[in-house]
Amino acid sequence: MGKAINGSQNDEPEGSNPDLDSFDDDVTLLQSYSLSTISTDGSTFEMHPLVQLCSRRWLTARNLKDEWFKVFIERMSECFPNGEFETWSQCHALFPHIHPYISTIPNIPESLCRSWSKLLVNAAWYLQNIGKINQAKGVITATIEVQERLTEPTSLVFRNKRILTQVLIEQGRFLGAETVLGGAIEGSNDALEPANCRYHTIDLRQQLGYLAYLKGNNEEVGTILRQVLESRGTVLRPNSRLIMDAMSSLGLVLRAEGESEKAEKMMRDLLKAQTEVYGVVNPNTLKTLLVLDSALRDQEHFQEAEFYHRGALNLAKDLLGEEHSYKFICMNNLAVDLAALDKLDEAESLHQQELLTVQRR
Repeated sequence: MGKAINGSQNDEPEGSNPDLDSFDDDVTLLQSYSLSTISTDGSTFEMHPLVQLCSRRWLTARNLKDEWFKVFIERMSECFPNGEFETWSQCHALFPHIHPYISTIPNIPESLCRSWSKLLVNAAWYLQNIGKINQAKGVITATIEVQERLTEPTSLVFRNKRILTQVLIEQGRFLGAETVLGGAIEGSNDALEPANCRYHTIDLRQQLGYLAYLKGNNEEVGTILRQVLESRGTVLRPNSRLIMDAMSSLGLVLRAEGESEKAEKMMRDLLKAQTEVYGVVNPNTLKTLLVLDSALRDQEHFQEAEFYHRGALNLAKDLLGEEHSYKFICMNNLAVDLAALDKLDEAESLHQQELLTVQRR
């Protein structure tokens, strides 16, 4: 896949760029034999596997494969997005092109390690966000091997460890996640410039706070998250992702401490801020919705909780797919609300659907 180029879209007079004209002629010829197709929006084209095979053989025969592989890595590193929700369609289109090379780490030249590391970290974050935990772990393992060859640690190293922590948490390996986080926080103090160090330390500590919550250490997590929130307006923007994540996790703590009314108010305010920053349809609001739903249920506001849980479940299905862990959390929570409202048949049906899906995974 590559950029679709059309000579008529170029501002220069026709025939003024021989290379571009020749390229257009080649693409037109391939299209005439149905060996290449251009996407409906005209932004990319796809090549038949036979064309790709012939191209690789041609490069190999002329000893140009390594040279063009270097170009591929550098270009892909520049083009592959950061893996956030807004970039998922681009990531989906580009990931198949890097996937075959993830296991070829020993053959990556030293000069490409930084570009390859950046590319893999972004790919791992994309896979983590869409719920492909096992694939994300494989990419992270490959990234660690590359980063070990870097002479100086970069912010990519610590971002990679944050992603690894999330994968370990998803797998229930809390001790491993805690070990990775502890080492990363200590290492960031020694390896990064002060500005980057403050940001990554806050990011890692926010993750450490969430891990403490999962382990039931509510007092510890409350302390950690309030320290993160103290950086609002100084190190971090008031509506930055880290601040919003910390507020969402603090809502969980307030619930656990029996302060569900406070948690409800905080989540309503947070949901409003997230909607302004991310828009209405965005996975970043899912965790907030779930905390809000649960806070309402704690106060026996079951009908409103049901309303929000249905919205969260539909959002999880639409954005994250049928296999994402958030979908199962939403199904379980909605079933609890339905049972409280004596809608037992629907509650049982949801629990059965959840069980069958989990068994297939």
